[in-house]
Amino acid sequence: LLTIETSKAFASFRYELSVEEQSDKRSMHFKILGLKAPQLSLPASGTAQFVREYEDLHGKYDITVERLDGKTNTFTVSISEKQIKILSSPKNPFIELVAA
Repeated sequence: LLTIETSKAFASFRYELSVEEQSDKRSMHFKILGLKAPQLSLPASGTAQFVREYEDLHGKYDITVERLDGKTNTFTVSISEKQIKILSSPKNPFIELVAA
């Protein structure tokens, strides 16, 4: 399970990130297209998130997240059957990668 979430929280809603995905052998690229309002209309503060479950991924991957303005954050992760371990991350990220 891979979760990408904004570093900053929103006061009114927990938005969903609208994301375009691309991947090849050992890299994944996620381009953030914008924010989507949550399905539930109940207000709640928190980060905006994109959550995706992947199967059959093993080994080392570079994960790049790109904002609309072209700025990127790149993370290196190691994926095994039992865990996802973040090996490296940017110094001043605009996004957080949550591995579970």
